[in-house]
Amino acid sequence: MKSKIGLWALLTGLVLSHSAMAQDSNSSALQSASFLKLEPVSARPFNFTGNWKFDIGGGNAQEGKDTWSAGYLYFWSNLDFKFNSQLRAHILPYGRLYGGRAQERWDDDSLDSRVGVGDAIVAWEPLKVVELKGGIHSQSIVNQPMLVSNLRSFPGAQEIFKAEAYGVTGRLIFQQVIPHSYSLNTERMKQETLPWFKTEHAEIEGKQFGWLEWKAKGGLYEWSDIPSKVAFESIRLGNSGDNATVANSRFNFRHQGWFGGGSLCYCANDSSVNLIGEFDRVHNSRAPGNAADAQMWGLGPKIKWKGTELTVLYHSYFIESDATIAAYNKSRLGNTNRIGHHLEASLHFVDQHFMLYAEMYQAKPINDRDVDQRNMQQFYLGLETDYVSF
Repeated sequence: MKSKIGLWALLTGLVLSHSAMAQDSNSSALQSASFLKLEPVSARPFNFTGNWKFDIGGGNAQEGKDTWSAGYLYFWSNLDFKFNSQLRAHILPYGRLYGGRAQERWDDDSLDSRVGVGDAIVAWEPLKVVELKGGIHSQSIVNQPMLVSNLRSFPGAQEIFKAEAYGVTGRLIFQQVIPHSYSLNTERMKQETLPWFKTEHAEIEGKQFGWLEWKAKGGLYEWSDIPSKVAFESIRLGNSGDNATVANSRFNFRHQGWFGGGSLCYCANDSSVNLIGEFDRVHNSRAPGNAADAQMWGLGPKIKWKGTELTVLYHSYFIESDATIAAYNKSRLGNTNRIGHHLEASLHFVDQHFMLYAEMYQAKPINDRDVDQRNMQQFYLGLETDYVSF
């Protein structure tokens, strides 16, 4: 019993003496013990900001005997790194997950789960009015889904010139990027030339009178040296051409032309009902008149009350067979050789930072002879959050 009391007394003394020594020791003594050394957090060599959001939903689509029903999860994140006053990097990684069932005539990757990047660019801004970018570029900068899907991302370069005067901002954007493609030896006859997608366009926007918001854009585009495999898929999706074999497919016409459009919004700050109007146009100068054009117009209200916004937009559109490369434009529109309608509704809970949405697409082939396309309808329903900083 006495031995146990002595042992506890010894341990207590060691603890108290160690505590006293620690209180009396100076900072140099602490630094001499490297395994106990606590370094201050070093300053980052660049400024970093980031945010994220997700979208959970489901959909159903049918085209002839083709059909699918699926649920999905999308996740996006915006990462910005500022190295100095002129140099920065922007990365937009995403994840896309699907679960469901599909019955289709051809192998299709539209329901494949994948991880990728929408943007991965380094930007140099030597002047406030000039910005040079290199890397992987989201085609949302073109913002013309009938020409190229906003979800497409291509590697290459962009040169942007900016200006602002009298409440109007403008940009002149030049782009040279390489459309994605992948070909096995059995899917080409020879070594193919590097494909290109080039655009030059101007866009301006402003707000006048306290209630009129407007945007306008216009420019030129060119698809060149598109691989045979992409031509094979595009002809099946609406383009005109010869796709007898995947290794030797070719378009009937080149794809080079112009695009333009704009929007108007009666968006008074003190009004509970706003009105939105939209118009877009694409024209292929190298195709005949019955195959060269795409056009879309939209109209609808935005109703605001108690921190909630309800937006309903109706779109009517047509995309003739050779207005663009069918494999690269927005697939929900039915690619090319389509005439149809699109209705979307969203209920945005502004204070709670999320939105409920529903979409419907219906389209049929413009030319329904000797084509693989059928009447198409698609429905989507989901919940999408606002971007949240981290």
